[in-house]
Amino acid sequence: MKRFVLLTVVLTVGIVTADTARFSVLVLDEKEVFPIPNVTVRANFSEDIGWRAWTESPKPYVVIEKTDKTGYCCIKGKTNCGRVACWIPQPPEGYYSGGGWGYRFKKRNFFGVWQPDNLVVTLRLDRVVKPIPLFVKRVELTNFRKGIGGFDGTNSVVRFDLMKGDWLAPYGKGETADLEFKSTLVIKDKAWFMMEPRKYDWVYFYNLGTTAKCLNSDDGFAVVKPNLHAGIKIRCADMPFKTRELSLINIGRKKKYHRNGEDWSCENYKDNYSDRVISFRIRSRYDEKGNLKEAYYGKIYGDFEIQGDEKRGITSISFLYYLNPTSLDRNLEWDMKTNLCPEPGVINPPREP
Repeated sequence: MKRFVLLTVVLTVGIVTADTARFSVLVLDEKEVFPIPNVTVRANFSEDIGWRAWTESPKPYVVIEKTDKTGYCCIKGKTNCGRVACWIPQPPEGYYSGGGWGYRFKKRNFFGVWQPDNLVVTLRLDRVVKPIPLFVKRVELTNFRKGIGGFDGTNSVVRFDLMKGDWLAPYGKGETADLEFKSTLVIKDKAWFMMEPRKYDWVYFYNLGTTAKCLNSDDGFAVVKPNLHAGIKIRCADMPFKTRELSLINIGRKKKYHRNGEDWSCENYKDNYSDRVISFRIRSRYDEKGNLKEAYYGKIYGDFEIQGDEKRGITSISFLYYLNPTSLDRNLEWDMKTNLCPEPGVINPPREP
């Protein structure tokens, strides 16, 4: 009888706790490293719905908690696949949005509780320090029919004025070229290939590489790899700007061999630098003693989006940049309200990424 009762209790506990995942969250101020109380934390516990995914979308098990006076909160939910994520949907006053975490549990204990069950997740929030108005612009240049930059079958060049926010002629009214975008096409091979059923044609295997170059010899770039969940990725341009030329996206086509090592097909590729963050310095001038007397600082989030092919070269360029128009002021913390650019393009949402 006692064994039966014990077995019943064990089975009941197992049913109740099955697929349970739990962890704790600690929210800290990034700079001062003190806990932040009363912060809302949202957690999603994923569900694998198997064949039903063909007809419906899985709905996560959602848990919302608030941190206590010590900055902690406990999160517990259900997931049958072990995937969980948590973040801060609305930052407290004086902080940027940010802080995120994802994890995949891989094993469960006897009672079906995902292990480990004592994880402590630290989410850090960046403080709003000294936001200022900035020149913020979404740049886009497109001509899918003919390409841009005067493509001659090998190279093409376009130039951009960052202070005016416009391309140089013939694409705009820019006056001083701060950046030069140059593409170089390399044809690596060609082959007779069936492009359509019963229709063969020459297919070219190529690489279309693009660079961005600061034309002033004293200007430069700095590539930053910050925390992807940071509220503000570049607050101040306090890094050295030693690189005048950056390699951007490579676009191309190559052979993709099958398992037998003989048959192949065509595969298009495109490098992805979407997580790269770039800071830059332009219009740099020094006095006779070698002291920097003029320079303007900015940043580019999400890198450059470039499209093109082997026939037209570059067909479009797009990027988002922030510029402080005050000489020698390295502050790049935008107030997200005042844009000094009269024609900023599409900036959505208007916030620090």
